[in-house]
Amino acid sequence: KAPKDARPKTSRSCKSFEPEAIKKLVKVSTELWNGRRNSKQPGRKEDLATALQCLIWTGARPEEICQLRREDIDLSTGAIHITNDETGDDARARLTKNDSSIRTVPIHSQLLPFLFEHLRRHNSPLLFPSFAPEPTASELKEAQRTGVLEAKGRYARPLSREWTDNLRELIAPNEPHKVLYSLRHSWAAESRRSGMPEHVRNALMGHANDNAHSGRYGGDADWLEEKRRHIERMICV
Repeated sequence: KAPKDARPKTSRSCKSFEPEAIKKLVKVSTELWNGRRNSKQPGRKEDLATALQCLIWTGARPEEICQLRREDIDLSTGAIHITNDETGDDARARLTKNDSSIRTVPIHSQLLPFLFEHLRRHNSPLLFPSFAPEPTASELKEAQRTGVLEAKGRYARPLSREWTDNLRELIAPNEPHKVLYSLRHSWAAESRRSGMPEHVRNALMGHANDNAHSGRYGGDADWLEEKRRHIERMICV
């Protein structure tokens, strides 16, 4: 179990990882996952490793990354589309926090090789097929009654459990304010350090609709490249 957070609720929030801690997280998790010979979920260690890199380099919420579909990765434009559009697969639908969360995030040049290799490994419509939520006992019972099976679990649960069960003690023991979501805070801190304007950071993190600013750059393509220019200045690990 995670160490108890005894601070007042108003003081409880995620705390950023320092750059050295992120380097250690990548190193330790790579050794841990590569050392597993067998897995009940085929491709699980590859899904974990690539999803972790996505969290580090995009600043996206864990669920936003872990629920991505293959079609959300556009290698032709070098971008990730975070959306809640319906798909033709049978997996649980994508969900976003709100309308502002629907956005396009340029793929950092350091992340691109990981995604390219990951897409080469399989043809599943899910980017991380081993993360597909498994139905609970109550959901299976409801399916028997209605004839419709709907798993409502979180896509990010496997990665979250890896942090809670295996990585926390190695990276940030006794620090309840450091969680998987902390990578989003770390990305935000690095974006500030690299001089990214606030409206660009808000658009990339899904805090504000980027369309309000796209016009000043001449259109959606120019806005994407403007965001990419700032992202490429970042050194996240």
